[in-house]
Amino acid sequence: MYNFFRAFITKIFNYIDEGICFTDVNRNITYWNSGAATITGYRFDEVAGKNYGQVIDYFDQNGKKIDYTHDPTAQVSENAAPQERRLSVSHKDGHPVPVLLRSFPVYGDNAELTGFIHLIIDDSCRKTQQAKMGALTKAAYIDSLSELFNKQYLEKRLRTLLSTAPDRRKAFSILYVQITGFREFNEKYGVARGDQLLKMIAKTLSSVIYIPNMIGRWYGASFIIIAETVNKSLILMLADKLKARVAETNYTIGEETVSIQLVIGHTVSQDYDTIDYLIQRAMKASLEGESPEAPPVPEKFQTDKATVVSKENGESRFHSARSRR
Repeated sequence: MYNFFRAFITKIFNYIDEGICFTDVNRNITYWNSGAATITGYRFDEVAGKNYGQVIDYFDQNGKKIDYTHDPTAQVSENAAPQERRLSVSHKDGHPVPVLLRSFPVYGDNAELTGFIHLIIDDSCRKTQQAKMGALTKAAYIDSLSELFNKQYLEKRLRTLLSTAPDRRKAFSILYVQITGFREFNEKYGVARGDQLLKMIAKTLSSVIYIPNMIGRWYGASFIIIAETVNKSLILMLADKLKARVAETNYTIGEETVSIQLVIGHTVSQDYDTIDYLIQRAMKASLEGESPEAPPVPEKFQTDKATVVSKENGESRFHSARSRR
């Protein structure tokens, strides 16, 4: 009867995709199913009786080899408690295979430790799915030229912020950033040069923006920054920092150095806002010398005053912010 059940269980285990390995208390391999052979490339006759840690090499998620005295199979032996860890196993052919390794202690009738069971689960599918999801997300929400968030994602984020229940909604700020003279630049130097300039400016701007704030390309040569703060001083400091960082950026064509100018407008979200109202105010604020007009709203709402920064004659004013190189 024992031999029958042994053969029966062995047959079932060999139909399982997951790798199953039994070891004794000294971690010597006593059973190795076909799943383990498929994942590692080693047949049972190649590993039978050998020490598990000296046959199979494991690597952490940074690609660093794990010493066999410290891998999960050794830890379950030392702690006599189940262990679980995501890592990579070195295939017989040499390539790494992402796996989820689960190790369990096995006890006899007298509660003495008799050995261990190790489940080796191929994690390649999960990695592939994550990579596919990442690629799909990037295609849907990342602008291919600037490599910033695209307009679709910015609208999605703004829609979420504005649709939050009023009693839980937090006000936030919008900065509208425009590269001036970009159309003329394209006409003079060509679209390819214009794309290079746009990429450079996008990287420069994104280097200034930190979580929880975010930046994306709105359209053409304009960008939107969603800032968590509504503190006017902090927003003006951010605008100045953006201008200064762009001013430090050098873009040369041959022996000619191109002058880069930014116009930045700022507004704070209001209870009545829609995405169109919000962006429209920030855009109006970015127009030099033009005070933004608030959209028509119910009397019970307080009209927002959009602001931007500029420096004229060495004095700060709340108009438009323009950076010159």
